Amino acid sequence: ASAVLSHLLWRPAKPATPTYSRLTFRRGNIGTARFAPDGRSVVYGASWEGQPIEIYTTRPEGPESTPIGMKNADLFSVSPTGELAISLRERFLAGPSGVGTLATVPIGGGAPRPIAEFVGRADWTPDGKQLAVVRFLEGRNRLELPLGKILYGSERWLDVLRISPDGNWVALLERARSGRSLLIVDRAGKSRTLAGPRIRGQGIAWSRSGDEIWFDDRGERGQFVLNAVDFSGRVRTLASAPVGLILHDISGDGRVLVERYGSQPGILGLAPGETRERDLSWFDGSSPAGLSNDGRILLINESGDAAGRGGTYYLRKTDGSPAVRLGEGTALDLSADGKWALAHAADSPESMVLQPTGTGTPISIGRAGFEGARRGWIFPDGKRLLIAANEPGRKRRFYVQDIPSGKPRAISTEGPDSTGHPISPDGRWVVGFRDWAEDLFLFPTEGGEQRTIPDTKALDPICWSPDGKFLIATETGTIPARVVRIDIATGSREHWKDLAPPELGGVIGVGPVWMTPDGRSYVYGYARAATSDLYLVEGLK
Repeated sequence: ASAVLSHLLWRPAKPATPTYSRLTFRRGNIGTARFAPDGRSVVYGASWEGQPIEIYTTRPEGPESTPIGMKNADLFSVSPTGELAISLRERFLAGPSGVGTLATVPIGGGAPRPIAEFVGRADWTPDGKQLAVVRFLEGRNRLELPLGKILYGSERWLDVLRISPDGNWVALLERARSGRSLLIVDRAGKSRTLAGPRIRGQGIAWSRSGDEIWFDDRGERGQFVLNAVDFSGRVRTLASAPVGLILHDISGDGRVLVERYGSQPGILGLAPGETRERDLSWFDGSSPAGLSNDGRILLINESGDAAGRGGTYYLRKTDGSPAVRLGEGTALDLSADGKWALAHAADSPESMVLQPTGTGTPISIGRAGFEGARRGWIFPDGKRLLIAANEPGRKRRFYVQDIPSGKPRAISTEGPDSTGHPISPDGRWVVGFRDWAEDLFLFPTEGGEQRTIPDTKALDPICWSPDGKFLIATETGTIPARVVRIDIATGSREHWKDLAPPELGGVIGVGPVWMTPDGRSYVYGYARAATSDLYLVEGLK
């Protein structure tokens, strides 16, 4: 009897069911949200009804949100004294993602004070005296704390950063093709990974005690979960839900700020000879990965629930014919004639494979001593590959490799990357960029000096003109995607066209863009936030 009584008395209590209270009620999408110093008010950025992103405040007591007078701006962080770190988005008119100019402004509004450009994320230290930032400069994404002092650098994207309550650690989400890793960096620059590398979440926050980092993720069966990881790497699940959840913040009294969201990526394109764009999406996570030179064949990556964790890629004619599954993994490029697809294999994301789009045998492209191979493209003649990769201990460079088993040959300095079809029609030049603060570069593929294209900062290449004299590009991050035609010799540009879905409400990004060299046909990806609302959660432990 004593043993039974003891068992009953010491049985752990069942965890309380969390309660969710909705804070926002308008149509649109949320940027970043944080608790204000009083622990009850909430500050957030949002684009409502298709309008430019703006910063608001709200409280749980009522449904109304009040703008503070900061349009074309998103929130980064709130200091203990009520100072806001914000992102001024001259180039990012509707979506919450991307980079901007870091500025500070009082929570009550006023004139912002610009501090630094090309900042993707920022967070105040607990005393409100310094800011940690993530910037893409000199070809790398880097964590700086304080501003200008580099604690950590990576070839991969650093999506989120949060400083621990004691100010000694910075938590980061580092993104690779297979997912994200959660890592921590101390003030001396020492880092270690606590969870990943296949996290499929977007938000992190320190627990109020500072001994755990909470993060959102996707479970094995597709459900959305909130997890916690401690310094030893032990992960536990806090809550699960059938709808999308993004973690934004945790207050001093343990209440949690989350976003319920639903997004739908898709593809629109203009096929040869047609005058209206066609929806070329296939399943629930379609993104364009390549377009043949005649504009008739599209390569599609699928990353949604239908694709599984490793992703799949498909071939689809732009006349709307059904898509054909090519393989598992992530597609990188389509040959000019549409006969070969270059992809990362699902079981070996650092290796590449050339997959025939018709009959034929796949060609394996080994790692060739690379520590990581970020991107790859097929030369116009189909005989060589351009690979953006890094050797152990070195930064990313461009390499040229003969197909199928040639030795990679470096053709660039360290740090470049590119988008679209970066190789000139004659195969002699590759266009690339190091960061948003620098002009585009031209790298010769057969030796020689690199060239700079003047006045081409913050541009994403799409393709070359057939004569190799012009470059087609988009101004980075604009919504709609603003397409420009650039004279390679002078850098002068002219606005060509804008690309976006007919209804802009809820659109959070446009791209990537793929176009035929003559500019007559194109495809582009987009993402639309179907629903995006803030919720206050109580009872999570």
